[in-house]
Amino acid sequence: ATIAVTLGATALAIGSLVFLPENIGATLCYLFALIPVGFIGIGSTAPGIIAGAIASLRGDGDDDSARDDRVCRHEAGHFLCGYLA
Repeated sequence: ATIAVTLGATALAIGSLVFLPENIGATLCYLFALIPVGFIGIGSTAPGIIAGAIASLRGDGDDDSARDDRVCRHEAGHFLCGYLA
């Protein structure tokens, strides 16, 4: 999520410099540069806020039993790789 926030803010900042008038574009560029800083600040002090936002955006595509099965298979893969190594 951090890379997506940083890349998104970078794209918005560059777009504001290219497509908007000088003073407005520069002001918005500085404001967009603060988005990743705020994201890291919130994530390091209260990571539950970021996790809750990501969970609400993802939605519930899987039911609980399908998710549990997927997690079990994933962890079994870890066990198998550890056993073989």
